[in-house]
Amino acid sequence: MLDQALGAVGEVPAHDGADGGILVVGTGSIGLAVLNGRQHRVGGWGLPLSDEGSGAWIGREVLRRVLMAYDGRLAWTPLLRRVFERHGSASHAIVQWAAQPYLAASTRQHLVKPVGDPLYGAFLLARAACGSSAANEKIAAGRTG
Repeated sequence: MLDQALGAVGEVPAHDGADGGILVVGTGSIGLAVLNGRQHRVGGWGLPLSDEGSGAWIGREVLRRVLMAYDGRLAWTPLLRRVFERHGSASHAIVQWAAQPYLAASTRQHLVKPVGDPLYGAFLLARAACGSSAANEKIAAGRTG
């Protein structure tokens, strides 16, 4: 798959065969570029070590903050409460759930926007900074929390 994505860098119409790069952001994330005929890769190493801005990364960060709120190290927000309740208001249930293989595909269920939640905007901005067009569209429309 990496070879296919790197091959696509040279085919991006905006680059017209010149140096250029692409960001691929979904469940995971990776940056790929061709500069002076050399192929470069940034990220894409998978969770838990990489994939910043991806859906899986955002989901993991939300779960980390739920546990921080549970510990008293962070204030509860509507989003954090909702995720905590979804796990039966049990911190150990979150830890067990997060240890499952293929966690990434199921993290997005927690990111339904609770109205007025300050963390939603922060996660949205993080996702936009890593190349998410959907996040950028929400920000442009003023839907950040």
